[in-house]
Amino acid sequence: MHIFEKLDIKVYDAFIQKFAEKYLEQRSQAQTDVSTINEHALFKNLGFGTEVLRKIFNKNAIPFDPQREQGLQPAVLNDIYRSDLGELLMTYYFEEKIPEGQRFVIPLKNITFRELPELPGRGLDAIGYKY
Repeated sequence: MHIFEKLDIKVYDAFIQKFAEKYLEQRSQAQTDVSTINEHALFKNLGFGTEVLRKIFNKNAIPFDPQREQGLQPAVLNDIYRSDLGELLMTYYFEEKIPEGQRFVIPLKNITFRELPELPGRGLDAIGYKY
């Protein structure tokens, strides 16, 4: 059964900060935990440290915005990729906002796993499941 529910979102500084952090977390998520790179069979017993590799992975995993880094604010339309804010709010709603017994697990998020950062994701916005 479909349910339509309209929710007004009150936007304030803490809200913006929370979702900015969620967005960066999803955009910089890697399929492999780079903190365990030393334990990976490929890098074991080579006789050198992998700290430099880990720093390179981490540096390149976080999206870089040259305007923001210069203290400028990008144009509103470029401030967040086209469909990302809606998808971020939708996954938050289904994973955290609705009552506990009705929540979904959304294991793969389009924001993290799209083909290219400058293109919107294609297909379904979310696929989730309940226990």
